[in-house]
Amino acid sequence: MPCVSLKSLADRRQAARQRRAAVAASQRLLENKIGSRTLLAINTPLRLAAGESVQLRPHRQTSAVNLETGSKKSRRLAKKQQKSAEKSTRKAAKKSAKLARREQKTARRSAKHPTRADLINAESRLGSQLFGPIPAGHRREFFHDRDNIWIWHEGWTDESHRTRQLTVRYEVRPNGVFKKLSAGKYLKLEGAELENFRRATHAYLKVIKQELYPHARTQ
Repeated sequence: MPCVSLKSLADRRQAARQRRAAVAASQRLLENKIGSRTLLAINTPLRLAAGESVQLRPHRQTSAVNLETGSKKSRRLAKKQQKSAEKSTRKAAKKSAKLARREQKTARRSAKHPTRADLINAESRLGSQLFGPIPAGHRREFFHDRDNIWIWHEGWTDESHRTRQLTVRYEVRPNGVFKKLSAGKYLKLEGAELENFRRATHAYLKVIKQELYPHARTQ
C-alpha cells in the first residue's frame, strides 16, 4: 500500500474546495444570466419567423384577476340591491295590509256605532217623505238639528238650468216658534203655519222612533 504524505493530502483538500467554490460561482452566474434573459424577454418584442412581433405583457394575468374581482363585486352589489328592493316591497305590502285592516275596523266600528252625522242623514231621509212625493230633480231634507233647532231644505234646478236652494231654520223658543229663510230675519209662526209645523215635528218624531230607534218607541 503506497504511503501518502500529509502535504499531498492537504493539497488535495484545497483543490477540492476550490472546485466546489468554482462550481457554486458558475451556478450563481448562470442563475443571474437566466433571470436577466427572462426579464429581457418579457419587456422585448418576440420576433416571429413571419416578421411579426408579439409583446409579452406581464400584466395580463393581473388584469384577469382584477376583472374577476370586479365581477364578484358587481354580483354582490346586484344581490344587495335585489334584497333591498324585496325588503321595500314587503314593507310596502305590510303597510298597505295594515291600512286596509284599519279601514275595515273603522268601517265595522262605524256600522256598530254610527256618528251624529250618520244619524242626522238617516233621519233626514225619513223626514223628507213627510211632505208628500219629492218632484223629479228636487232634493229635500227635514231633520231635528239640536234641542230647539229644526231644518227644512230643498234644492232643485229651474227651467233655466240654474240651481236653486231654499233653507228654512225653525227655532223653538219659550215665547213661540220662529223661522228664518236663508239669511233673512226671524219671523214668528202663527195660525195654520204653526199648526203645520207642530204636526210635521210630531210625525217626524214618530217615524224615526219606529224606523231608527225602536227601543225608544212610546206607547
